[in-house]
Amino acid sequence: MKSDPVHPSAIVWLRRDLRLSDNAALMAGARSGASLCIVFNLDPELLRSQRVGAPLVQTFFDALGALREALRALGSDLVLLEGSCEATLVKLARDLDARALYYNEDYDPDAIARDERVTRALEAAGVAVHAHLDHVYFGAGELSTDAGDPYKVFTPYKRRWLERYRSAARKPLASARALAGRLMPRERLPQTRDVPRPQEFGHEPSPLYPPCSEAYARELLAAFLRAGGPSARYATERDTPSLEGTSRLSPQLRAGTIGIRTCFERAFAALERAGAAEARGIETWISELIWRDFYQMILRRFPHVATQPFVPAARNIVWNDDRAAFERWCAGQTGYPIVDAAMAQLNATGWMHNRLRMIVASFLTKDLLIAWQWGERYFERHL
Repeated sequence: MKSDPVHPSAIVWLRRDLRLSDNAALMAGARSGASLCIVFNLDPELLRSQRVGAPLVQTFFDALGALREALRALGSDLVLLEGSCEATLVKLARDLDARALYYNEDYDPDAIARDERVTRALEAAGVAVHAHLDHVYFGAGELSTDAGDPYKVFTPYKRRWLERYRSAARKPLASARALAGRLMPRERLPQTRDVPRPQEFGHEPSPLYPPCSEAYARELLAAFLRAGGPSARYATERDTPSLEGTSRLSPQLRAGTIGIRTCFERAFAALERAGAAEARGIETWISELIWRDFYQMILRRFPHVATQPFVPAARNIVWNDDRAAFERWCAGQTGYPIVDAAMAQLNATGWMHNRLRMIVASFLTKDLLIAWQWGERYFERHL
């Protein structure tokens, strides 16, 4: 299929940014004037690996289904590819005679390596590749100490973050309406497959796992930040697992069904309207979102944390190789009620309250003295 000389083809490669509004790569593609093909690539090897589990797979597939419906309502569609990203994207670019590919950066080391491979393959095929900041508010290299070094402590990072925000606030990008006339019509798109069911990759779905879509994410955010809503009490209630005191947005942010710029813009707007009693809760939630930027910065600037402790001395810890104790922790059978209740919540619903995540992780590593990597692998499959 040859490109329209007036509207050349371009590809927008979505990954953990499954939304049409406030999406940096998508809006960059729209501004280019190209006719956009929206793509998600299914990686069977990853989907069947120990790095993902049923809750995450179901969450992403739900979001893909909702995204497809939204694109079809605009006269286009979501193209689902399957296989090696380099091979599938190069083939798609050739089939469409695409001139460019747009994507949003991901700071996970494996994702960075994948994106570098894809970039090399596409550029060798004559396709320009454009990466964009989207998953975090400020990029990993944007905030540094006075000496030019990356921050290692949160509080000074937060101060610098807020200073930068006051002088350079970034508004959410255009909504899906801005895509009118920019999306490739469905009849011009290559044949695509159905959104798969989790069972196709060995994962059992559950009605207890969190739903995930752009519309649902926006509903959650609005409900959380409404006047007198949960955000007003967040400073105190977020630490009590028996209360519905959190935003429940973590699965949505993970799949990218809502943009981080949208979250901050709505939060600061709510803060301006809030009275003194409510302001503390909203400020606390804003601080938690800044923590998210901080840890993403740590991952990007210190990628060894993906596999090794942040502090080198911690590599000398001698862990207990106690498989039986670990299995009791996984099953919620340690005999410590709050630990066991937390693991039961995780195993049943794919979600765990933030305070409980800290409790069970601390119990595993500091009480059972079991390596954190064991717990990380379990969280990857069940959280």
